[in-house]
Amino acid sequence: MGIGWYLMRWLGRTSGLFCQPVSSVTFLAYSGILMNAHLRKHRWSHSGKDLDQRLAELIEFCGMPRSKREIMDFLGLTDSKNFRKRYLVPLLNAGKIEMTIPDKPNSRKQKYKKVNSSA
Repeated sequence: MGIGWYLMRWLGRTSGLFCQPVSSVTFLAYSGILMNAHLRKHRWSHSGKDLDQRLAELIEFCGMPRSKREIMDFLGLTDSKNFRKRYLVPLLNAGKIEMTIPDKPNSRKQKYKKVNSSA
């Protein structure tokens, strides 16, 4: 058994816990609270929405200026490097969102907002 099995037993979460060996790898699944928390945390990656729809929702979310942390929370992300690479830089380069302080891109007060399409 892997560390997950022992961790679940240590937490006292043995009901709903099952183990399925496949080849040389064992998969551990828990059909309770922890899985639901995982799905809430990463709602975008498990929602079945395609990337274009997710980006459209993100652009609408930036209808008012939002900090990097607010946007990451909206997406359910914690890794800022991944966030910059996959979401922030492509949207900035495409002209879909803009910085509120473009002269200081690394400012701690930097926020991002949707580009006004009528401009």
